[in-house]
Amino acid sequence: MGTVNTSYRALVEAFGEPKPGDGYKIEAAWEVELIPGIFVKINNYKTSRSYDSKNPTIKRLREWNVHGTDSDAIEWVKGMLGQDTK
Repeated sequence: MGTVNTSYRALVEAFGEPKPGDGYKIEAAWEVELIPGIFVKINNYKTSRSYDSKNPTIKRLREWNVHGTDSDAIEWVKGMLGQDTK
């Protein structure tokens, strides 16, 4: 669906602690029901240190993958992070 540029800390503040990833391609993942029936997944797919040692640590990462059950899911996430949605 897309990406959002934000900090790990901002995601934790908005959505709580992440679930652990698979230990390889994903280190942190959030699965959130924004409103009844509308879900979003946020993770660091293929940008984890365990996937490539050249990648930043999870707490320094700025680009996060966003997937959702609604085409506006990324806009919902940006709004919850206080970012411009236009």
